[in-house]
Amino acid sequence: MGATSVGGVLLVPMIALICEVPIAQAIPVGMTVALCSGLAGSCVFARHGRVDRRAALASFVPAGLGAMIGAVLLPVVPPGVITCGMVTVCALGFVGSLRNRDAGPTKSEGMSGSVFGALFGMVGLGSSLSGTSGPLLLVPPLLWLGKDPRQVTGMAQVIQLPVTGCACIGFAVLNVIDVQLVALLVLPVVVGVIAGARWAQALAPGRLQPLLSMVLLLAGLLTVLR
Repeated sequence: MGATSVGGVLLVPMIALICEVPIAQAIPVGMTVALCSGLAGSCVFARHGRVDRRAALASFVPAGLGAMIGAVLLPVVPPGVITCGMVTVCALGFVGSLRNRDAGPTKSEGMSGSVFGALFGMVGLGSSLSGTSGPLLLVPPLLWLGKDPRQVTGMAQVIQLPVTGCACIGFAVLNVIDVQLVALLVLPVVVGVIAGARWAQALAPGRLQPLLSMVLLLAGLLTVLR
């Protein structure tokens, strides 16, 4: 999770499969743990100058609102719809990352703030519904826009803060967070995130991008299996 940020999507299926808990219970646990890991990873990437602070601040309100709406809608949205959407995003992100390896980075300054605001809002909504904490839905479009993979990973760490924070508020109101399971998972996940985030800083963008591609592919497969 620390090296790619996208790895957060692996957490919910692993909780469901290894801990043998229902997916509806695994999602609030995964979101709560991701809040702690996002804080740790954001600090590491910010320290290395890999976080666009203006974009990060602009993402908080739309992503947070989307996440709160998603937390409320979770009980009524069919699981098949969520699974189909996640697999589609993973596939597009995988293809986009391969495309950028051949085409090289491009610029996206022409996109308006309202477009990015809508993107952040959709990321918050979809992430809260799927328990993916934000990076899975944010990384593919940023890769398609030709962003530096390390800056994409840094932004993906930051997007977890409003998404998971607001979603956790919704889950706490509904009283669906397994606190004991969260306590068991937080420490090893945070340690792994810090180690992975530091390792990512030493990698050239060309080497990080294939890793992002592999994680997106694995995330899509695990999403189908869960």
